[in-house]
Amino acid sequence: GKELNVSYQKSKDSNYLVDNPQRRCPSIDKARGMLNYNPKIDLETGLKRTYEYYLNNSDAEDAWEEYEMNVSIIGTGYVGLVSGVCLASKGHKVTCYDKNFEIVKSLNNGIPTFHEAGLEQLLLSVIKKNTFKVSLISEETVFDSEIIIIAVGTPSENGQIDLSYISEVAAMVGEYLRSHNKFLSIV
Repeated sequence: GKELNVSYQKSKDSNYLVDNPQRRCPSIDKARGMLNYNPKIDLETGLKRTYEYYLNNSDAEDAWEEYEMNVSIIGTGYVGLVSGVCLASKGHKVTCYDKNFEIVKSLNNGIPTFHEAGLEQLLLSVIKKNTFKVSLISEETVFDSEIIIIAVGTPSENGQIDLSYISEVAAMVGEYLRSHNKFLSIV
């Protein structure tokens, strides 16, 4: 059978990522404390069951294909762009937002700003199907979507993570929600 890999680090002989459970070290202590959450099964068992269910149940994937959402993704880096293109390839209407005009122009012309195997072909495909586009973000941006995914950078230096981009975007989205009287899911 197939194995489930859930955490990653750079391989010694390539730039691709490989599993490294010691690096990830997931913890649900915060959820347990804040939400009084106590799972009935351990994390590994839950992940394996979920993986096996979707691996062996083609109906599960088909159920998602019937539901199409309008999705806004703020950020066009590795997480934002790849997530957006993949969601668009499943039929969702995706708009990715960036504040750099050259990046917006490049992506709308089907030219990714980084290499990911198969990304350029999939990007061109979803642009052609009209399920994906990239727009400039500003204080006046109107999010015509049911969900906003925040996927901006969190650069780190000397072990310190810079969350200022997330704070900036969260404040902008909060102001948008306040002034538009609209309910959205924010991820």
